[in-house]
Amino acid sequence: MEEGLEGVGARGQQGGPRRGEDIEIQIIIEFTTSMFGGEEDVHIPCMEKCSNCVGTGAEKGAKVVTCTTCNGAGEVREQRQTMLGNIMTSRPCHTCHGQGKIPEKVCHLCHGQKRVKNTKELKVVIPKGVHDGAVLKLSGQGSDGLDAGPSGDVYVHIRVKQSKKFERDGNDIHTEQVVHVAQAVLGDDITVETVHGKKEIVLPAGIEDGKKIRLKSLGAYKVGSEEKGDHIVTVRIQIPKRLSVKEKELYMELAKEANLKVSPKKRGIFG
Repeated sequence: MEEGLEGVGARGQQGGPRRGEDIEIQIIIEFTTSMFGGEEDVHIPCMEKCSNCVGTGAEKGAKVVTCTTCNGAGEVREQRQTMLGNIMTSRPCHTCHGQGKIPEKVCHLCHGQKRVKNTKELKVVIPKGVHDGAVLKLSGQGSDGLDAGPSGDVYVHIRVKQSKKFERDGNDIHTEQVVHVAQAVLGDDITVETVHGKKEIVLPAGIEDGKKIRLKSLGAYKVGSEEKGDHIVTVRIQIPKRLSVKEKELYMELAKEANLKVSPKKRGIFG
């Protein structure tokens, strides 16, 4: 998906080759694409060399001749009389717009502007590990230049959709894993989901709520490298909201074993 487009003014001066405009565009990519890379097709409005006159501004078969207003200089000089004496000034020729040459017959397609508005399709290669807010530069893919000037560039601003499962911090990926209180007390082998697939980890006995378990090299790729960040699992211990009669008896036994004087309430988990 692509959003927005902005042209950055052509660089250069009248009378010589002028660089084409830079173009900025924003695309929105899936979280998975930001992890493993991919390709996105975008359509970009731009200025392209006229196909009829091939950038000369002249109709097919017509010649480009020297401007008679400035005699090919591209500028018109004027002498003004001031209190300090005669001063010579110059300005771009209004006939040839500083080019020094004009077509005998103007191109019917571009009306002598040498370029026409068009939309071109580009394939944007998304590197794996790209961050939200990153900017990719496509050199020479912007608008065509004038009079043999170079083309501008395209700047692609990347926006990454949020994931419902994973949260990214730098190159680390964070998730929360809910475990039963019995698993937290006794320990267990549990399966967690990472961007690289499901992984089995050991939940140590007596683990506390909020404890973080770091899985090395299971995070996002570092752009331009095979090195990866880590996947960090935050353990969340789930306290049961309802207990069966059997479960209540077992918890009462545990309380006695711990020499706790427990007074169960009718509401809450015993309700």
